[in-house]
Amino acid sequence: MPVSGPNFLDWRARDRQFQFLAGFDGRGFTVMFGNEPENILGAAVSPNFLSVLENRANPRPQFLEPEEHTGNDRVALLTHSFWKERLGADRDGSAGR
Repeated sequence: MPVSGPNFLDWRARDRQFQFLAGFDGRGFTVMFGNEPENILGAAVSPNFLSVLENRANPRPQFLEPEEHTGNDRVALLTHSFWKERLGADRDGSAGR
């Protein structure tokens, strides 16, 4: 169900019915590969999104709480295939710069 970010945060703070609430907002992003921009599909999610889905494949199961706040929200999780195919499985990310 579509909901604004502030409403979601309010619902989550007041919720007593659900064990967890997580937010998901599908959107497009522009990624720069050298001087070439590329549009990709992705999502903005709440920090607990992966833990609500019980993602066991990722060694870091969720975003950190401070990353939810404006100014600290420039963190991305990549699919393994994107990391491998587009970034050459480069752990420090320099292949995409």
